[in-house]
Amino acid sequence: MEEAIKINKKLLLKILAVCGILSVPVIFLQFPSPYTPVFVFTTMLLAWGAYYAVSSKESMSEMCCMMSGMTYGMTSGFFIGAMAGLATTDFMIAMIAGAVSGILFGIPVGRAGGPLSAMEGVMAGPMGGIMGGMTGVMVQFFNVGLFMPFLVIIVTFTVWEMTKVIKSSAKISRGFLYAGAVISVLAISSAFVNAYPSGASFALASSGEKTETSAILSGDIQEVTIRMGLLQYTPNYIVVKKDIPLRIRLEADKNAGCTRSIVFPDFNIRKTVPAGGADIVEFTPTRAGTYRFACTMSMASGSIVVQ
Repeated sequence: MEEAIKINKKLLLKILAVCGILSVPVIFLQFPSPYTPVFVFTTMLLAWGAYYAVSSKESMSEMCCMMSGMTYGMTSGFFIGAMAGLATTDFMIAMIAGAVSGILFGIPVGRAGGPLSAMEGVMAGPMGGIMGGMTGVMVQFFNVGLFMPFLVIIVTFTVWEMTKVIKSSAKISRGFLYAGAVISVLAISSAFVNAYPSGASFALASSGEKTETSAILSGDIQEVTIRMGLLQYTPNYIVVKKDIPLRIRLEADKNAGCTRSIVFPDFNIRKTVPAGGADIVEFTPTRAGTYRFACTMSMASGSIVVQ
């Protein structure tokens, strides 16, 4: 009987690492975005730390393997989920991307300590991905330029602290440490130098712009269209007549995030419009006054003035 082919796991890890490094210029060319350098270098740092954890499994205790699986599952899931949320403004895509990435990092690292350790990675990955996806979608309404360095510094600190824990029982070469230090510097510096497409100034300017209109009477009904943009509703100040049925057409941009949802609390109406889609809301305002509408997170808002 022929001998089974033995797979050199360390060699396989090195091959994957080389392939990952070679793919970096391709990623930069294919996805020229302000988020690309941060994503690439920080993911490389996570891969650097995860590689060290996997390659040191023989020197690590089961508890250390469990902590490594949980740390890399949670951290990578959160980071990639947050980046996907910022880049796409779509919570579902961000959540899935973060959860899958967290599992892909968490299982190999945790498995070094056995099935229970692997389960730590399985559980931590989706939790990190869901939290990261939600954070990425929400933070675009605030100062992205401040959030990005903060996020990268936290990830870098976590990776190095986990490396320090593993280093207490496993050897690490000076060259490998230098490589990690260089990647860390690249990740942190890229988070500071890039100009991001949204942030506090843009969000505040958008929410502060008053775009006013009046509903148009068409037969026995008054009509108006609200465009659901990336960060605001347009118009966001609508004047309508009392006791006349009102029809509001909702049109969502393809890049609309939280604004795809809209709530009219005084009229007990709540709608969520698909990205790039449209929907209609109808009701009859019977009392004069000013009535607020907003997204489900209250990040974007507007007013209906009934006269």
